[in-house]
Amino acid sequence: MTTPTPTLTSITVNSTGAQVLLGSPETFTATANFSNGTNEPVTGGVWGSEQPSIASVDSATGRVTGLVAGAATIFVTSQGLRGTKPINVRPNYAGTWIGTYGVATCTQSGSWTTLDFCTTNFTIARELPYGLLLAQLNAGVNGQTALGQLISTPFSATMATNGSVTLNATVLSGTLTIAQVWNLNITEAGKITGNMTQTWTDPSFTGQLVVTANLLTSVLQSNVAMQRQAFVPGPADETFAHAPGRALAAAVQAISDACCSPRSNGFVKTRR
Repeated sequence: MTTPTPTLTSITVNSTGAQVLLGSPETFTATANFSNGTNEPVTGGVWGSEQPSIASVDSATGRVTGLVAGAATIFVTSQGLRGTKPINVRPNYAGTWIGTYGVATCTQSGSWTTLDFCTTNFTIARELPYGLLLAQLNAGVNGQTALGQLISTPFSATMATNGSVTLNATVLSGTLTIAQVWNLNITEAGKITGNMTQTWTDPSFTGQLVVTANLLTSVLQSNVAMQRQAFVPGPADETFAHAPGRALAAAVQAISDACCSPRSNGFVKTRR
């Protein structure tokens, strides 16, 4: 009895996951599946992308390069059949970032008007340091921020389809709260752009201080997803938490100095 020749029934497209990061091309492979249950690697197939403006593909090798954030379908055609795989192209936020932000606006009300940080610390166009310690899993981003030497509590956020992400972070020092909203994007690998708003409040003060700023520079110090960190003690926490004998305004000024002096940010690269 003659055994029927197996026929090609489907093609499976293979990759390490369902996403490709900007700046990190990946070569996809494909598997040919036959009617008798066997399979073998596809050779000689023609590769392509249904959204070439989002992800380009080398037609001969299957090397996929993310161009901008978005959804795309990668395909390969072989022996008259086509295999497909949907992917998401995303920025890579993971790592330890340092940079500067430029003050765009500063408004103050209530007791904050007397402190007048808008004149002494947050003058328009002043450049101040920031740091970001971020980890990423698919569309999830989590980590901490640093305003000068003031490090936020941990946060988590979800990336939008266009690759942007909004981080809501908070610095707590004594009774002072600095609520931060960071609107970030990466359209070029290794470069974060965006803006940030700080809102300073304290139950001992009336009113609030609100600072808006644009990110001016960003340097990826390390692309390690989560790196050990160290807090550089400044006058902020020591003064504010243990200052019953000092005026509250002086304690808040010390925190402002830790936040708003042109010194290194609070994330310190540790040696292995």
